[in-house]
Amino acid sequence: MRRMPWYIAASGAVAMLAGTTLAQPVNDLCSGALPVDCNTVTFGTTVGSTFDSDFAGIACGTSLTSPGVWYVIEGTGGGMTIDTCGNGTTYDTKLHVFAGNCTNAVCVTGNDDDANCSGFRSKVSFGTSDTEQYLILVSGFGGSTGDFELNVVCEVVFEDCNGNGVPDDEDIANGTSTDCNGNGIPDECENDYTTYDFPVNLPIPDEGSVSDTQNIGDSGTIGDVNVGVVITHTFLGDLTIDVAHNANTVRLWDRQCSSNDNMDVIFDDAGDPVLCGTPTVGTFQPAQPLSAFNGDDLFGDWTITVADNAALDVGTLNSWSLIIGVPLPLCCTGTLISSDTIPHGGIDAREEHEFCDPGHLTGLSSFEFTFDDSSNVNADCWVITETGGATPPTIVTLDQLGGNRVRLNLDRPITAGQWTSFGYQGRIPSVVDIGFLPGDVDQSGVATTFDIVAIQDCLNNQAQCAPYQVDMDRGGLQNGNDITRLIDILQAPNCDPFPWLNYQLPPQPNP
Repeated sequence: MRRMPWYIAASGAVAMLAGTTLAQPVNDLCSGALPVDCNTVTFGTTVGSTFDSDFAGIACGTSLTSPGVWYVIEGTGGGMTIDTCGNGTTYDTKLHVFAGNCTNAVCVTGNDDDANCSGFRSKVSFGTSDTEQYLILVSGFGGSTGDFELNVVCEVVFEDCNGNGVPDDEDIANGTSTDCNGNGIPDECENDYTTYDFPVNLPIPDEGSVSDTQNIGDSGTIGDVNVGVVITHTFLGDLTIDVAHNANTVRLWDRQCSSNDNMDVIFDDAGDPVLCGTPTVGTFQPAQPLSAFNGDDLFGDWTITVADNAALDVGTLNSWSLIIGVPLPLCCTGTLISSDTIPHGGIDAREEHEFCDPGHLTGLSSFEFTFDDSSNVNADCWVITETGGATPPTIVTLDQLGGNRVRLNLDRPITAGQWTSFGYQGRIPSVVDIGFLPGDVDQSGVATTFDIVAIQDCLNNQAQCAPYQVDMDRGGLQNGNDITRLIDILQAPNCDPFPWLNYQLPPQPNP
C-alpha cells in the first residue's frame, strides 16, 4: 500500500485548520478546458477543484480518485508526450487523455506513476491525428491536490513522400525530391497553382455576346493555364467562349453539345475530350490549346467573351475562374558534366581589350557548361561569389546552345586578382573557380618570366595546355605571336596588364 506523501497530508491539514474556501480553477470542468500548445510548459493547480460529474467513475489508463482540471490540444498527426515530471509539481499526480469533445470523449491513455519521474509523477505518450483534438485531465492519487507543471512535447511532423528524412518543401527547394505524386514531372518542376474566382452573373443576350474583364495584380511567368466556366443556357450549341490576355486569344468552346443545357466545366489542355450532358460537367480539353499563354506574365487584364450565335435561347454567365500555374522558382534537374570555358580551378589568362589600353582591362563575361540534360537549367539555378568580398557579377541571361550546353552571360566581367566561383543549384559549393590574372600562363597565381617558358612548352607539346592559357593575343591560334604578346605584357610598364602583375591570387577556395 502506498503511503500518502507528507506534503499532501500537511497541505490538507493546513486547509482544514484554516477553514477557508479555496478558489475553484477556471478549468475545473471539461467544458472549461484551457488550450495548450505543443512544446510548452504550463503551470497549474488542482487545489480548489472538484470532481467533474460527467466523468465520475472513469478508468482511462488509471482510475479517477481525485478532483482535477482540464486542458485541450489539437493533434498534429505525430506523436505527443505529456508529463507532470517537472520540479513545479508538488504532489502525486495522475494523467488521463481523451480524444473528441466533452460529450463524446474516448479514452486514449492514462498514467498514475511513471518509472522515469520522481515523486509519483505521471507521463503519457501517444499518437495523434491532425484532424482530432485531445482533452487532458490532470488529477491526483487518493484525493490529493496540488500545484503541477504540465509539459507538452510534440514530434516534428512533415511531409516526406520520398522517405529521405527531409521535408518535401525543402526537397523541392534543394532540387532533391523525386516524383512523389507520380505524374512523371520532378516535384521541383511542378507548377504552383493559384485560383482566381470571378462570380459575375452576366446575362448572355440572344444572338449577342457578353464580356467580362478582370485584372490580375500578381506577376509571374505562366507555366500552365486552366479556365473554369459556369453557364446556365438552354442550348449550348449556340455558344462560343473565348479567353484573351495580352496578344493571345484562345477559343475554349466552339458550339459543341447541341441542345444540351448548362455547363460547369474546367478547360484544361490535359483534360478529356468534351462529353456532353445536361448539364455538361467535367474537365475537358479546350477547342484551342491554352498553352498559347505559357511563358507570358500573368499580370494584367484577362477577358472572357461568351457569344450566342443563334436565335431563341438565352442564358447567364454565372461565374468563371482562372487557374494559373506558375513554375516553382527552382527546377534544376540537369547534372553538370563539364565546364567548357575554363576547367575547374583554371585561371583565365585572356583579356577582352585592345592592346595597351589600360581603361579596358577585363576578364571574361560569359561562360559555357555542358549538362546531361539542360532543359531544366535556368539562371536561377546558379550562385556566383568572389573571394574579394566585393559584389559579385550576376547572370543577366542564360542561353541554351543545343547539345545540352548553356552559356551564362554576366552583367560584368569577372574581377582581376580574385577567384570567381560558380555554384550550381546550391548543391555543390562550386563547380568551377576562375581566377583572372593577365599573363599567368603557368597558373602560379602571378605573371612572371616563367610564363614565357610555360607558353613555349605548350607550343612545343612538352606540356598540356588549354587554349585559354596559350592564346595570349586572342588571335584564335596558338603560335609565336602569343610569346611576343606575353613579353610585351611583362616588359612594357605602360601597357595595361602591367599594374596587375603585383596581384597575388588568394588561395583557391575549392581546389
